[in-house]
Amino acid sequence: RKWQSRRYRETVLKDAQSVYPISMAEFDQDPQVLNCANGTLFLTSMDFHPHNSEDRLTKISGVKYDPEAKSERWDRFIHEIMSGDEEKAKFLQKAFGYSISGDTRYECLFVLYGATKNLKREFAKPKNQSAILNWLIEGYQLLKKEGLTLPDSVKTATEAYKRDSDKIALFFEDALEESPNSEVRTSEVYARYQRWCS
Repeated sequence: RKWQSRRYRETVLKDAQSVYPISMAEFDQDPQVLNCANGTLFLTSMDFHPHNSEDRLTKISGVKYDPEAKSERWDRFIHEIMSGDEEKAKFLQKAFGYSISGDTRYECLFVLYGATKNLKREFAKPKNQSAILNWLIEGYQLLKKEGLTLPDSVKTATEAYKRDSDKIALFFEDALEESPNSEVRTSEVYARYQRWCS
């Protein structure tokens, strides 16, 4: 009950700061460290150590690291949602692997489009989380080794997504006709656009 009181928590923290003055900037310094439920994995060297307060980590995964864990069910699932496209499956593995680190060198955002409900459901209740963690770690190792090259299927899907998301371009394509010597009033085009959108 004491910890429910804000004043009590603030007092304890102030007391601790006077004994152990550590700046928040000293925490979570290494983007290549993954704090697992059963220890700390250093992604650069793949060394695994018991938790140590000197590592100054504030975040922890709920998954245990077990380098031997495998899941044929997970592998089949990835194969299925990627429609057997090994290049696209490898890209997905690299993209997800990228997310387990604090690495930001690619400055990118991944948008899952399509089978995301199945993927979320499978992640939400996996039979072997340690095996999935190994798949993610392997993806990150592949990313560091090979880089992030977009497969042709991903490039094509990205362009289609951009095109389908660009309402103005779709309107031009669907409702207007190109004619080099013709003119049309802006208000007429806008009225047609409003009808097209509704």
